[in-house]
Amino acid sequence: MNDDAELLRRHVDDRSEAAFAELVRRHLTLVYFAALRRTGGDRHLAEDVAQGVFTALARDAAALVQHPTLTGWLYTTTRRVAAKAVRTEQRRQAREQEAHLMSELANGPEVAADWERLRPVIDAALDELSDRDREAVLWRCWEGRAYADIGAALRVTEDAARMRVDRALERLRDVLAKRGVTSTGAALAAARRAGRSAGGGWRTGREAPMSYEHN
Repeated sequence: MNDDAELLRRHVDDRSEAAFAELVRRHLTLVYFAALRRTGGDRHLAEDVAQGVFTALARDAAALVQHPTLTGWLYTTTRRVAAKAVRTEQRRQAREQEAHLMSELANGPEVAADWERLRPVIDAALDELSDRDREAVLWRCWEGRAYADIGAALRVTEDAARMRVDRALERLRDVLAKRGVTSTGAALAAARRAGRSAGGGWRTGREAPMSYEHN
């Protein structure tokens, strides 16, 4: 049976699709299950990772002819491609969650019905957050700051700021849920609209009211 280097050489020199198909057949199980472990069992994402790994193999085949072991290269490449895929998926999910929240903020219930009931609950929930989490929620959901601006204020990247806001909102959801508020978006919508009707200021439980600009 031809070894991997010979199959790679045939693929590079003769453009042999059969040789490349044999390489895929030999190593698909290794690559796929390594990807599956590194993507938390997400089969669709693991398939995408495996495809990306073999695409990289086809692209870099000429440089890999003299590689001491193709199996090692495939494993490390799977690790790299899977890590990138997981980060991309996390960003996609964060964007979807943010879009859902922003939709609730834009289309939430009218203030008059719920604000008096929600105000102390929101204040208390915000007070339970850490200072950094509270700031992240206020900057994003009250001031409407862009993630790039939040990142600059926190001295982190834009992606890191997005993750910080997402984690802070998850903690706020948990706190509100314990207090009987099941829709974080509706609660924040009421708060923002009340702030607008009152001229932009509301109390967060600190000694002085805090004012926010609304975009």
